[in-house]
Amino acid sequence: MNGVYNNFLLPFLVVFLTTYSQFILRVRVSKISNLFSLENLNFKSLFTIATDFWILSSIGSFLLGFVCWSIALSNNINATKIYPIMTSLTILSVSALNFLIFQDKINLYNISGVIL
Repeated sequence: MNGVYNNFLLPFLVVFLTTYSQFILRVRVSKISNLFSLENLNFKSLFTIATDFWILSSIGSFLLGFVCWSIALSNNINATKIYPIMTSLTILSVSALNFLIFQDKINLYNISGVIL
């Protein structure tokens, strides 16, 4: 069980938590940016942004993913094989969610970025 835990579960959690973090941050920033402009930015608006539940959950998710990756590395995970797969899955999942939810355009520039 320990091998499965180290080699599959923790990297999967890192991918999931990082994807969640990036996606939720994009959703909330796009919503909040409609409410505030740079000209109207003041302490109250910064406080509203900083205390937004979804932004805090996004930051927490990213930090939890970092902790999971640190635990995986401390348990001698084979990072040379796992890290490229994790990174690729994160990029693909974020790109797919952006395409499905935000109707982002898929063009040659985006495809080449995902492939690289």
